[in-house]
This record gives sequence, C-alpha cells and structure tokens, in this order.
Amino acid sequence: MERILCLSSFIGVIISIFNSYLAIFILAGLLLFDLLSLKPTIEKSSTLIAFTSFALCTITQLGFEYLPDSCWGISLKLYLLSLCIFHVSEFLTQSYFHPQSAKFSTYLLNHSREYELAIIISFIEHAIKLAIPFPEMFYNWLALCIGIFVVVIGHFFRIGAEINAGSNFTHLIQNSKKETHTLVTSGFYKICRHPSYLGWFLWSVGTQIMLGNIICSIGFFITSRQFFSGRIYYEEYTLLEFFGTEYLSYSKKTSQFMPFFDNFLNTPKIT
Repeated sequence: MERILCLSSFIGVIISIFNSYLAIFILAGLLLFDLLSLKPTIEKSSTLIAFTSFALCTITQLGFEYLPDSCWGISLKLYLLSLCIFHVSEFLTQSYFHPQSAKFSTYLLNHSREYELAIIISFIEHAIKLAIPFPEMFYNWLALCIGIFVVVIGHFFRIGAEINAGSNFTHLIQNSKKETHTLVTSGFYKICRHPSYLGWFLWSVGTQIMLGNIICSIGFFITSRQFFSGRIYYEEYTLLEFFGTEYLSYSKKTSQFMPFFDNFLNTPKIT
C-alpha cells in the first residue's frame, strides 16, 4: 500500500505530460484501487496524491503555454514552475525515505493558513502591477535574474539536504529519538546545521524577488526569518537532548542557519 502511494505522485507528474484521456484512465484506475483497499482515507488516497502532482504540473504547463513572454509573464511562469518543483519534490523525497507516512499533507500544500495566505497575496501583488502606470518600476530583468539565482540555490539546498539526511529528516520535529536516528554532519550539513530550512528561506524570498513583489519580498523575509527562528530554537534543544556532547561539539564548529552570519536568526546559543 505504501509503495503505491509513493508511486502515485510520480505517476501524476508523468501523466501530465500526455493527453487528458490517458490521465483520466490512470486516475480512474487509482480510484478503483482506493475503493478496493481495506482502509481508504482521503489523506492516503492514491487518487488524490496522483491528481495533486498532475494538477500542479498541468497548471505549470498551461502557464508556460498561455502567459505572455514579457518580463511579467516569464516571472509568473517561473513562479508556477518553482511552486510545482517545491511541493512535488517534498512529497517525492519524504515518501521515498518514509513510505509509511506518505499522504496528501506530505506535499505541504496545506502547511498552514499563513502559508496559503502568503501564496495568494503574492499572486495578487503580482497581478496588481498590470494596473499601475509604470509597471517596469516594480519588475525588471535584473530582479528576475537575481530572483532566479536565489530560487535555484534554495531548491538546491532544500532538496539536497533532505536527500543528504535521508530517513533522519522529517517534516515534523521529533520529540523522541529512534534507534535509527543518527546525527548527519556531512555534505550540506557541513555548511550549516539546518540547510533544508535555509533552502526553504532562500526559495520563499527568492520567488518574490523574481516576481518583483516588493511588499511580499519584505514580508516573506520577515515572516520566514521569524518562523525558522522559533522552530530552530526548539529543534536545537531536542537535538542536544538526543545527541548530547556530539551535537554541542558540532554546533560550535558549524553555522546554525546562514553561513558567515551565525546570528542571522538571533536565537540564543545552545550550551
């Protein structure tokens, strides 16, 4: 059952490339599988999981097909692509290392009401620029290129760190240590102690720079910094409890969040 759920997201990506008849046929097959399962639930519905990745990819394809090739349109196309990559990769990486916990919420689309509201506001601010007299004041090719650069680095850190940590990384902070839980200090974790959070931070802010959203760029920076400051403060102490002096030694020689800016989040140092 778990392996079917893991494959469902990948199937959704693949069928989005082909025609709608094939998509309907495969999704119908997944729905039949759900109905024949002993304990079907909406969260673990293979149909919902496949349809979600299919919808994300299809919306991105429609954006690339119908949005204009102006700076405004290209930035919006790339924003749709970036959202698709972020959410689908979250499901694929986590379901690969934790197949037993694969479910719709693994996409992080329903991460929080604040996150959903932020995404909606980012689209609204970008759309409003079409109605102002001099839109080039708010978005230009330089901002687009800088944003793309930051977004790519963000994806690289986020996806790379999750793969690097393997089964040791989960979306939820663990309150008890599992026997298989080990402290990862190599690869991305040699650069900073929380590279996946750094990747998310860079991705979120970078997308708004790419769109030329001045208000959202500032808003995403402040709220993301505040969110990760609180989350990392709590997680650091759970890791210290799990690994003791090993983690304390690791924290003394490795930046917490932003390399070369160890006090970026302004969180108290662990002792």
